[in-house]
Amino acid sequence: MCLPAAVRGRALPPALSRSGVLLIAHAPLAQAFVSVAEHVLGRIECPLAALDLPADDSREHALSVAQSLAAGMGCGDLLILVDIHGGPSPCAVAQRLCQLWGPRARLVGGLNVAMLLTALECSNGEVERLAELVVEAARLGVCNCGLS
Repeated sequence: MCLPAAVRGRALPPALSRSGVLLIAHAPLAQAFVSVAEHVLGRIECPLAALDLPADDSREHALSVAQSLAAGMGCGDLLILVDIHGGPSPCAVAQRLCQLWGPRARLVGGLNVAMLLTALECSNGEVERLAELVVEAARLGVCNCGLS
């Protein structure tokens, strides 16, 4: 269930009332996840951006690009999804971006398709609740399906 955004008792313009979703991953995963989401959902209405980090990119440059992407999304809140939590550059860049955005941003690691689709379908809610929903979707999306 997706909850409507409650923002200090006043309505925001439609673009700002949605949480943006920013994918930061080791190249080429972020854009590949966007392609999968487009394949499954068709048109994506949620503010969405992807940042693929090459192995030789500096964290400073990656943070600058991430800041530009996030600022250009026109969203009030930001959910940042990374491929590996605690991993090297993508997670470090995402953590720094979260510090810059403050309470308007959340970081979730361990990106999978179920998580991303949930983020895109439920982006009208508060970012804190959205983060909870995507973590639950990620857990439910993993199954040890042994053959009998």
